Amino acid sequence: ACLVTLGTWHMGRIWLVDNNGDESEHDVLTDLAARWPEVTLLSPGENLGFGRGCNLAWSRSKAPWVLLLNPDARMEGSDVATLRAALVDHPNWGAVSPVTFWNADRTFVLPCPSAQSPMVHGSLIAASWWPSFTRLLAQQMVKKNRRVMSLSAGVRRVAYLAGAALLLRRAAVEAAGGLFDPQFFMFFEDTDLSVRLARAGYELALVPRAQAVHTYRHKSFKAALMAEGQRAFFKKNHP
Repeated sequence: ACLVTLGTWHMGRIWLVDNNGDESEHDVLTDLAARWPEVTLLSPGENLGFGRGCNLAWSRSKAPWVLLLNPDARMEGSDVATLRAALVDHPNWGAVSPVTFWNADRTFVLPCPSAQSPMVHGSLIAASWWPSFTRLLAQQMVKKNRRVMSLSAGVRRVAYLAGAALLLRRAAVEAAGGLFDPQFFMFFEDTDLSVRLARAGYELALVPRAQAVHTYRHKSFKAALMAEGQRAFFKKNHP
């Protein structure tokens, strides 16, 4: 469904990373890749994790613009072209993302990734002890989402971008030290990249004229991976 939504593709090679050691799953992806001449299947034979899986495709590509796209994300080729035009028009931008919705009806827009630090994390934990304050935070998030959706013709500078649907300027990423730090298996590798891009002097932006859907599902095993990624991020960026 991810490949079908992209539509007729004229923007370079698509690298499909098989992050699964299951042979039957590999056969399915092999048959799938054969249907699209622009698709190349990369099969490391194990689950490398999100970051290292993306790094594998990154190392094979030489394209000046690279789109990272989750398999559970849906984005049309015209929206990818809109993101690319934004990077071309703004040489100081290192990465851009579309406005991303959680549901296919596009009624719930996912908020931008928030600031990450031990102090912010501790404050959120403390805030959860007071239900009234938690409700206030939720209301503010809804208002923030509405502001994002209202920027139909403009752009919004942000401090962090999520890796599920992310267009990168290769030169900026290389200047920031490369794509993803391999110590991150899943979660917070994109946060770390956002920090490094900013340190390298590049800006990040959300482009509301481009849209995507990311049907993210929070399964129980993801909580431990998220906590592990957060600890690694804090240790590296907030020792």
